[in-house]
Amino acid sequence: MHRIRVALTAPVLVYVVLATLSPGRLSAQVPSFRAGVDVVVIDVSVVDRSAFPVTDLTPADFTVTVDGKPRKIVSAQFLSHRAPGIDEILRVERGEPQPEVVAPGRVGTGRDIIIGIDEDSLEPGDGVLAKRAVGRFIDRLLPTDRVAVVTLPRLPARIGLTTNRRDLFDALALVSPAVVPWPHTDYRIGLSEAYDISRRDAMAANDVVQRECVDKLTTQATRTDLAQNREIEACSANVLLQANQMALMGHDRAQRSLDALRHLAGILSSIPRPKTLVLVSGGFPPPVSTSEFSPVALALAAAQVNLYSLYLEKYQFENAAVTPSPTASADESLERSGIENMTASAGGTLLLVIGEFEPLLDRVSRELAGAYLLGVEVEPADRDGHPHRVDVHVDRSGVSVRARKQYVIGPVSGSSEPAASPPEAAGVAANEAKRPGSATGFSELSYNRILTAARELEGTGDVYVRLKVSLVAAKGPAGREVLVEAKIDPRSVSFTPLDGRRVAHLGIGIFCGDARHAVVGQLWQDVNFALKDDTFARYTSVGIPYTASVAVTGDPKDVKIVVYDFRSDLLGAMTAKIK
Repeated sequence: MHRIRVALTAPVLVYVVLATLSPGRLSAQVPSFRAGVDVVVIDVSVVDRSAFPVTDLTPADFTVTVDGKPRKIVSAQFLSHRAPGIDEILRVERGEPQPEVVAPGRVGTGRDIIIGIDEDSLEPGDGVLAKRAVGRFIDRLLPTDRVAVVTLPRLPARIGLTTNRRDLFDALALVSPAVVPWPHTDYRIGLSEAYDISRRDAMAANDVVQRECVDKLTTQATRTDLAQNREIEACSANVLLQANQMALMGHDRAQRSLDALRHLAGILSSIPRPKTLVLVSGGFPPPVSTSEFSPVALALAAAQVNLYSLYLEKYQFENAAVTPSPTASADESLERSGIENMTASAGGTLLLVIGEFEPLLDRVSRELAGAYLLGVEVEPADRDGHPHRVDVHVDRSGVSVRARKQYVIGPVSGSSEPAASPPEAAGVAANEAKRPGSATGFSELSYNRILTAARELEGTGDVYVRLKVSLVAAKGPAGREVLVEAKIDPRSVSFTPLDGRRVAHLGIGIFCGDARHAVVGQLWQDVNFALKDDTFARYTSVGIPYTASVAVTGDPKDVKIVVYDFRSDLLGAMTAKIK
């Protein structure tokens, strides 16, 4: 029999993203504050009953507390992520009333959205439906949105956010959902019963032993009481053993999912922008301890990740090939509790999928269509690198606030504190790199962003670069130099019109490494482009040429170039061997 449930949205706050913005990052989105005030920018999504963004709020409508203490809000700016008029069109299509006040806001420059599919928790048929719905969700996103499709718990080797829809659909086609089966048992033991037995619940153990051993074996009148007692004892031992094996597998499955989420957050932490993770899952049972949720929540907070969890409820159908669980309803609740508690711990939103994914993905799409940038005054104690609880409320009826419950914020960008020495880069030991004093265009944040990319970024990233390098004799006393010839795709750079030209501001770091991955030469440059339209059009097909010479010591073997777009806060990297 089909069981019908009402879709539930967990009463937790989501989509608060705190970003300490560098001076070069999307300066048009950063509110202007009076000098001497320590302010951070928090993204808050406020939606009406139909999940459409509310666009006409002012600072007076918001209340923000940090660790329970109220903080002053100095500005509230709405940023739209939809083409003008799209919300009104969708309302008309659904027969919904138009809002009394329509504020156009400003159109954003693109969002970072990661779609995670928990392959081990979805039946193949449900997985097909999920992939179709995710494909339609991707189609509805803006062309400027950067998206990635990842699988859990087996993360791909590279998680690349891209605007290329063909790459996304290729990645989606490789997703292969298949529920990991529970181990075969000789007895009918429900997952919830197995968990109870593993917790040394004597009553649960007695109930299962009574049902699977005593009731069955005592019906065989031809056996002696002694033989029956021995078989009951053996049966009881096997029941307890197999129940504990089931619980152990459940704990392991939960831990793999949590570890994958924490690892994913760690990878995304190198991108200092708000990000949204849409997790599609069939759920997972609780881990060994509820304390396992905290590291995931902290990792997501530190990476500025907002979480939407779409949980597909499982239904029990009569199937002669599968022995039904004696506690099917309790088993389903147990598998839901894992993802439910994880989502609540991370301050995310849980949406229950009943039959179809599209309505809930459509809701997520609407909720992500706009957000407020709140300028909130903070205290020095907030900048300790530890998570702090943040609560955002709106003084208006009929609206919902999506705000993350905690955030992590480091020192003020450009502070006098020395940056931590970064670990070894891929192909280059970046910990030996020193930023030259002449690189005045680099803040501590952008400097560390480039070093992080030198360490972790594989492939080209978001700014596309082609690279050719060669070793040449230096003209001066330096000895030898590496000649770097790069081509930068202008379509991946944020050019803006100014005085009849297209301008862009890039930071470039070049690292030359020897066979032991030690830095033997480096160059930092702050580069400005001002291109006429015809020049820009020509470079669109051949790339913007960039040439530099790097003095080296020792014997360089490879070169890594990192290109940082100050305006969009996007990075690209490429490595080439010296032949």
